[in-house]
Amino acid sequence: MDNISTMFQDCSSLRQIKIPDSIVHNKFITCFCAFSGCKNIEYVPALDLTETISASSMFYECNKLKQVDLIEGSGLKLTDASYMFYMCQSLEHINNLDLSNATDITNCFYACSKLQALPPLNPDILIRCGDAFNQVVFNGPVPYTDFPNATSIQGLYINCTAESVPYINAPKATSLAYLFSAVKIKNIGPINAPLATSVSSVFNTTHSDHGLESIGLVDCTSVNSGADSMFQIYNMYAATQITAYQSLTTLAGFHDLGKAYPNTANEHHYSYTLDLQNLRHLTIESIVNVFNELYDLTSINVNRQYIYLNNIYEGQLTDEQIAIVTNKGWDIKYIHVDRLV
Repeated sequence: MDNISTMFQDCSSLRQIKIPDSIVHNKFITCFCAFSGCKNIEYVPALDLTETISASSMFYECNKLKQVDLIEGSGLKLTDASYMFYMCQSLEHINNLDLSNATDITNCFYACSKLQALPPLNPDILIRCGDAFNQVVFNGPVPYTDFPNATSIQGLYINCTAESVPYINAPKATSLAYLFSAVKIKNIGPINAPLATSVSSVFNTTHSDHGLESIGLVDCTSVNSGADSMFQIYNMYAATQITAYQSLTTLAGFHDLGKAYPNTANEHHYSYTLDLQNLRHLTIESIVNVFNELYDLTSINVNRQYIYLNNIYEGQLTDEQIAIVTNKGWDIKYIHVDRLV
């Protein structure tokens, strides 16, 4: 027997499982959804995944599972680890799992906030890793930042906690949507993603102050959507919204934002607005950085578009600084945000 796919799926009342000796040492090839939905399972016997190719959703929503023990060498042939530990909120240890050959870790560690250490990964071969580290807590800097072949990284660090992210290199990624949504990270370095078309909600927040202090240069060469929602505020009482983004002071800018805007875009179309109205603690230098990095819309005959700034900056910018952006076909609009007053 080399396939235990869906064997215990949705056995929600099970707390422990005893697998017969006749198969417990089998080398399982496929484990798709093997224990998926076992919401109360606390213990799983050590399994041999040394020949396993797919373990997608293997422990999906095993909310009470604290530890997974596997035979040494397990996972070395595994390519699909998507959703493998999805919503394993009590999981602290994964022993003897090596994901160095996995190309798909989509949602693999989603909500594994108690996990002490990730299994070995090889970012060089990852292709799909969206939401993989959602709610994961890293001690120190995020260890995985270079994804030369990944096409999907959106939501990768959503809700995660870390000291910093030195940089992101994802030259084949098609979207940056939700990449750093609601994170608790102080410093985010440069983001190289020249093919990404969307930055929707990339830095949005759902709590009063997520502690973000600085963001490096973001490559927006191909971006044609989401600039209006990069710094949105969600699910927060009006009384606490005044502290949103209060630590964020430093932006390096959004390189060539506007270059991919269509020349059919209406003037001041909301979809093509760079909305920074919720950022009220930026340095003037950071705002000028943003101006300098915006693409010259006049060079591609795109209608004039807005950059929204909080009204506290009205009167703080010099005519020369304002001219940097207005000469490129961008108009500044100062927004009075009642919830931030």
